[in-house]
Amino acid sequence: MRADVRTILQRLIAARETEAGVDDALRVLLGNEEPLTAKAVEAMVRSAQEIPPATDVVVAPVDLTSYDQLLSRALPQEAGV
Repeated sequence: MRADVRTILQRLIAARETEAGVDDALRVLLGNEEPLTAKAVEAMVRSAQEIPPATDVVVAPVDLTSYDQLLSRALPQEAGV
């Protein structure tokens, strides 16, 4: 009985690791704008390539000049109401 439980637990862990590996592979392929193919995902999951964590992101600077201009035009109209 214990061997059956161990086998089931090992399979559950393997399934979760593979699921996480597929998620990571898809995230990297999408981030690199590479084609999403089963071969590419499988190769990445099977490789020992280190994948950066999902929280490792780069946010481009935002230019709010046009938004500020929009607000500055809207304010005088509202003041006259």
